[in-house]
Amino acid sequence: MPTLLYDGDCAFCTATARRLHARGGFDIRAWQSVDDLARWGLTHEEVSNAAHWIDDDGVVHGGPDAIAHAMVARGGAARVAGRLIVKQPVRFFAQIVYRWVAKNRHRLPG
Repeated sequence: MPTLLYDGDCAFCTATARRLHARGGFDIRAWQSVDDLARWGLTHEEVSNAAHWIDDDGVVHGGPDAIAHAMVARGGAARVAGRLIVKQPVRFFAQIVYRWVAKNRHRLPG
């Protein structure tokens, strides 16, 4: 089953992951609860800076691509938005917005 790794110490990240998971056919896990990040080729630095999506084949997507995959898996209107996020020019802006959110995530409501 695909998995979305998120920052469990961040209320905004936790709330977002739970909202996405509400209808999605995937697992959510705080990266802090994962004993062996290396099995997915991830480092502590990578997961502390961005969300990550691990698909059924073990392929890892980070940042806005991780959120886009979770949105597609959630379905409904989120599926359409998720598909747009990974296409240019939307992807360019999604990366900018994601970096800002990631940098300020502890200040955002959750």
